[in-house]
Amino acid sequence: MKKSRYGISVCLLIVLFFSRIASGYAFVNNGIAYQILWDEDKTVAVVNYGRDVEEYAGNIFIPEKVTYDGVEYLVTSIGNNAFRNCKALTSITIPESVLSIGNDAFPCCI
Repeated sequence: MKKSRYGISVCLLIVLFFSRIASGYAFVNNGIAYQILWDEDKTVAVVNYGRDVEEYAGNIFIPEKVTYDGVEYLVTSIGNNAFRNCKALTSITIPESVLSIGNDAFPCCI
């Protein structure tokens, strides 16, 4: 019985994790949308705003760290489709803390 409960708990955690990522951005800081990746590690990813907000434009500077709700997070990745269709994007500065860039992070930006 313990194995069954453990398996169900793990499955629920996985579902919650992926539903949180799929739900869009968690917060916006200085015009950039972020999704919290891990609360324990205090890491975030730059993500796309979605359809309800203007796209990124101009010169974008991604900081190494951002603060949200009094907590400092390290920016470690750029999510899938983060800058999709950002035709008004002029330049982007990416900090060394970014260790991964998702699939199609910059499609159709020209």
